[in-house]
Amino acid sequence: MKSIEEELQSFLAVSSQFNLGNLPTELPHPQTAGLAELAISNPSQAFNIYTQVDVQALNLFRPLIQKLEVLKRAVADTLKSGKKIFLCGCGATGRLSLQLEILWRHEMGVHPLNDRIASFMAGGDLAFIHSLESFEDETNYGALQLSMLGFMPGDLFIGISEGGETPFVIGATRHAKQLSTRQPYFLFCNPPEILAPLAKRSQEVLEDSAIHKICLYVGPMALSGSTRLQAATVLQLAVGLALFLPEKDFCLMADRQVEELLQVYLGLDARPLMEMIHEEGSIYKNLGHLNYISDDLLAGILLTDTTERSPTFGLPNFENFADASPLPAWCYLFIQNGDSALKAWQIVLGRAPRALEWPELCGRASKARMLGFHLGEEGRQSRLANLKNIHEWTFLQSEQGVLITTSQAQFLIPVRVDKDKASLSWDRKDEKVKSLPLLSFSLLLKMLMNRHSTLVMGGVGRYRSNIMTSVRPSNNKLVDRSIRYLDMLCQQQGLKYTYAELARVIFTVKKEATPDSLLVEESLKKLERRARDSN
Repeated sequence: MKSIEEELQSFLAVSSQFNLGNLPTELPHPQTAGLAELAISNPSQAFNIYTQVDVQALNLFRPLIQKLEVLKRAVADTLKSGKKIFLCGCGATGRLSLQLEILWRHEMGVHPLNDRIASFMAGGDLAFIHSLESFEDETNYGALQLSMLGFMPGDLFIGISEGGETPFVIGATRHAKQLSTRQPYFLFCNPPEILAPLAKRSQEVLEDSAIHKICLYVGPMALSGSTRLQAATVLQLAVGLALFLPEKDFCLMADRQVEELLQVYLGLDARPLMEMIHEEGSIYKNLGHLNYISDDLLAGILLTDTTERSPTFGLPNFENFADASPLPAWCYLFIQNGDSALKAWQIVLGRAPRALEWPELCGRASKARMLGFHLGEEGRQSRLANLKNIHEWTFLQSEQGVLITTSQAQFLIPVRVDKDKASLSWDRKDEKVKSLPLLSFSLLLKMLMNRHSTLVMGGVGRYRSNIMTSVRPSNNKLVDRSIRYLDMLCQQQGLKYTYAELARVIFTVKKEATPDSLLVEESLKKLERRARDSN
């Protein structure tokens, strides 16, 4: 294991390629300043402000739909020619890639096209629930995972990187360009003129005429740097529209689908949604734990949101029931029909799990370790037996909508999947229960859960203002983010330190941290004590 000094020097040697503070996706959103404090003092205002940022992002996305026509044509031509489509991302974009494959399999059922979409993320399927330290920093890993999945000439590759600078996705994109006669696609959310000067690897992709680039810029995130929010929404929407809509009248139909998504999102009654935020926050304030129990269709959506709470808010990871986990996760997801760990994972993914049995990973991404994250009944019973103050919520779909039963109440979100796959439903505005295409249904619940978890965590103090003060620096990009956010807080206190000095404190505190440490906050306290002692 490397010492603090060795880790620090390794990072500083490459830090110039990860100094990403000028990227819009990393900047604090001007409309959400003080979001965490409002989540405590004025939850209704916090709810409305967050909602406005979601709406703003979708409205900024709508004029960009025309950029997707060429991707839609490539998707259609690939499927017609009998080839496969590969989706690649890491972290939030990896999970949205897997989620799109899950939706495709739900939509196709037993249709012959069922297996024509293959998705992968940095670290394999295990990373859906538990990120592997520094995995996304390796360009060769992206190329290797793509080859292992059987990518062939004529296949279509779609690389998704919200920042546009992820080494893993860039490595896979370049490899796809070499292997296939079909031009690969690279989707991202930062303006090229800002992105290119910051990272050489990004500049090389942006200047490569053999790679088709699509920029979907929708501004900063509601919580600074939390690209699981608006950036992941528009990227999942963009690729999903290209996958699911027909070529004819594509732009018109895509715009209508986004319009309908906005109308339904804004039309939902805020009161029960705010009651859910308050109830879950109260559980954590009372040192309780929570089990979410999901039906099959909602499982991937809920697993994505609950997993992403850990790196975003500095929470304990999902415990692996085969290990002696130091702290239990605040919230864990279990699959209602998951009799075994393997069956639960098959339900979530819609297929058999894909593990990485690489010797150099020492089992960290193996199938055995993956099944230790027991999303089935055995894992649930273990949590119930070992945790005293534990609550359970169920998430089930019905003809009346999504029914959520909490510890204290029942809530109905009056939205269901449109079973008529051949049509869109925006003309049926008089329906009490809105019927949405599967893609829109999934994205609506994603947005609702993202808002829910962000405001819950603001209410219990897991970030400050709109700054991720609990971010867990598990890769170079997140180390840089931690340093920058620490610098912001230091400047507010009148403290001035160099980038290297701040990095040293981050690595020191990281080495000492517990699974639920507020790393940036604790680093700030360390520097404040140092300043007081020097005076």
